[in-house]
Amino acid sequence: MTDRDSLHRELLQLPPPDSRAARQFGERRACLMLELDRALLMRSDIEVLAGSHNRTQMRRHYRRQALQLAELLPRFDQGAWLDTLIWELPAYEAQGFRRAYWPILIAAWRGALGRCLEPSVASAIRPLFDWFETWLEAIARCGWALLADPSAKAPSVQFGDSTAGSLGMQAIIHATPLALCITNDQGLFEYVNPAYCMFYGYAPVELLGQPFTKVVPPANRELLMELHERFIADGVEMSGEWAVIDREGEERQILADAVRIHGRDGRARKVTFIMDITERRRAELAREDVERLMRHDLRTPLNVIVNIPSLLCEDANLTDEQREMLGELERAGRTMEEMIDFSLRLHQLERGDYRPEARPLDLLHLLTNVLDDTQRAFSFKRIARRLTHDGLDAPEAPPCPLLGEPLLYYNLFANLVRNAFEASPSGEQVAVRLESHPNHVRVEIQNAGCIPEAIRAHFFEKYVTSGKSQGTGLGTYSARLIAETVGGDIGFRTSEEAGTVLCVRLPLDSLHPTPLAPLA
Repeated sequence: MTDRDSLHRELLQLPPPDSRAARQFGERRACLMLELDRALLMRSDIEVLAGSHNRTQMRRHYRRQALQLAELLPRFDQGAWLDTLIWELPAYEAQGFRRAYWPILIAAWRGALGRCLEPSVASAIRPLFDWFETWLEAIARCGWALLADPSAKAPSVQFGDSTAGSLGMQAIIHATPLALCITNDQGLFEYVNPAYCMFYGYAPVELLGQPFTKVVPPANRELLMELHERFIADGVEMSGEWAVIDREGEERQILADAVRIHGRDGRARKVTFIMDITERRRAELAREDVERLMRHDLRTPLNVIVNIPSLLCEDANLTDEQREMLGELERAGRTMEEMIDFSLRLHQLERGDYRPEARPLDLLHLLTNVLDDTQRAFSFKRIARRLTHDGLDAPEAPPCPLLGEPLLYYNLFANLVRNAFEASPSGEQVAVRLESHPNHVRVEIQNAGCIPEAIRAHFFEKYVTSGKSQGTGLGTYSARLIAETVGGDIGFRTSEEAGTVLCVRLPLDSLHPTPLAPLA
C-alpha cells in the first residue's frame, strides 16, 4: 500500500507551473469550465459514471477543483493538492461516483487545457493530471484507508480533542452522509467530515484551524459569532435556517442544529449538523419556472406568425393596404417575441443583478409604438389617445433622445399604458405627457379611471390587482422594477374627480443615472 508520504515524494518530483501558467489558468477558468461542461454533461453514460442524481454535484466538483487550482498554482503547494485528492476520491465515491469517473474527468481536463490555454501553458499544467492518473489507484487506497481508520490522522483528516470516544464511532461520523463539523470555543474548525466538505467545496485542510465564519455571508458573520459564543457559554439551542456561502461564493440555504460537548481538556465545543435546503428554497420559485417554460413553448407558434407576413408579401397581387397590414402583423409578432424574451429576464430584475444596456433611443417614438399597439388591442373600448412632448402634440413634437435599453423601456410603458387602457371607461381618453428636464425625462400617463382605495398602498407590489378578471398584478410591479433598475422612480396620484396619473422619471443615461429629488 502506498502511504501519503510516498505519494507526496512522487508529487514533489514534478516541476511547479511558472507564474505565467498560473496567471493564465486563473484568467481562462471560465473557458475551461465551458469545455468541461461540453465534455462531461453531454455524455450518455454520465449518470452511470457519476451516479444517478449526481450531475449537479459533479459539475460543482470540477468547478471547485478549478477554483482551488487557480488559488494553489501561484504558490503551488503539492501537499494541499494531494490532501484534496486523498479525501475527494473516497468522499465522492461514497456518494455514488464510480472509480471509472476519474479517468474520464482527467481526460476532460486534458482536452480543456489544450483548447483554452496556450500550448506552453497547457504543457506546464498537464503533468499534474498525468500524475493524478498514474497514481489514481494508490490515492484511492490511501483515502479509503484513512476513511476506515481515522486514527491514522493524515493532515487532511484531523480530530480535535473534543472527539473522545471509540474509533468505531469516529469512523461512522467520518463516513456519514450527514454534513457535520466541530468548532472550538474560539469558533475555529477542529473537525469536518467529508459530507461537510463536499457541501461547501473545500478540502478539510482548507477549513481546519479556520474560523467557521469562512462559510458565512459577510453581513451575518458578527451575528453568527455572537450566537456561537452564547451557545458555548450556556448551550442555548441554535437550530434554524441560515444562508451560507460555498467555495465558489454561491449563497446556499441550510437547516442547522447544534449540540454542545466538552473535550478531555474540559473546553466546550459545538458540534453542528447541517442539511441542504437550497433546493427547497428554489422550489418556492417553481411556479415562476413553469411559467417561463410555458412562455418558451410560445416561441414555436409565434415564429410562424412572424414569418408568414414576409412570405405573403412576395405575392405581387397584394394591395398597399394589405402589405401595410401584414407589416403591422409582423411587427406585432416580433414585439411579442421580444416581450417573451424580457419576461424570461424578470427574475434577474427581482434579484437585482440585471445590468441594463444604454443605447441611443427616441422615447417619443417608443411611446408612439406602445400607444399604437395598445390602442389596437383595445379598439373595442373606443378609447382616444393623445401623446405630447413638452406641450407639443406628436408627431409634430421634437424627438426625446436618451440612453437606455429599448426593450426594457418598451415593457415598462407597455405595462403602464395597458393598465391605463384597462382602467379607463369606454369612450374616454388616455393621455401621455412627456417632459424633458436637465438630468431626466418625466412621463405622465393619465386615464379617467380611479385606483381602488384598497390597493393603493400596495399598487406596485407583486400580484396586486383589482377588478380585472384576467389581471395578474405583474404589470405595475415589473414597471417599478425596471424604473428602479435604471435609476429612475415611479409613482401615482388618483381620485374619483381627476382620474389616475402614473408618473415615471427616467435618467438620461441608464448606466450613469443622476440621483433624483423625491418624486412630487
